[in-house]
Amino acid sequence: MAKPPLPTWIVGTPGEWDHEVIRAATREAAIAFRAEGCEFEDDPDEEEGLGGPNCVCEDCTARGGYEATRVPQWDGRPVNSIGGGDWLDIGNEAICSRCDYETAKEYGGHNIAGKAVCEDCMTLADWDIVDPEYAAELRAEQEPHTPVSSDTPNAEGERASHPAPSEIEGGRP
Repeated sequence: MAKPPLPTWIVGTPGEWDHEVIRAATREAAIAFRAEGCEFEDDPDEEEGLGGPNCVCEDCTARGGYEATRVPQWDGRPVNSIGGGDWLDIGNEAICSRCDYETAKEYGGHNIAGKAVCEDCMTLADWDIVDPEYAAELRAEQEPHTPVSSDTPNAEGERASHPAPSEIEGGRP
């Protein structure tokens, strides 16, 4: 019988773009795994405060500043299958897959087929996926308008009072 997958966490410094996906049994284990680069673990220098449980090297002090957030919807997924769109879906920022700028849901970022797409890079086809009503509005704005000529009646059946371009001397035929 297969073991259940380890819980998935994102671990990094609050407010920074350094979070990583970590699989670990507990929050503490996820943070320890993220900061496991202590180069003095096997060769402590107690005089300098390096190594041991009170180590002050960069990796060990970072451990105290890391946050770990549980992401159960990512449990069992291969890490390389977690894309920018997935980060947006959990309320984090991501890099737009089309222009490489930062985006977030609150700034108009969307998950399009697992990829983060900023508002500026959204296409009509993308809007069809995330907001079909808005896509319809965009389509309506793009439809060419029929020019009004003097012989085209308005809603009340009256003719326009201004001349059509063909009626102006030097105008288009």
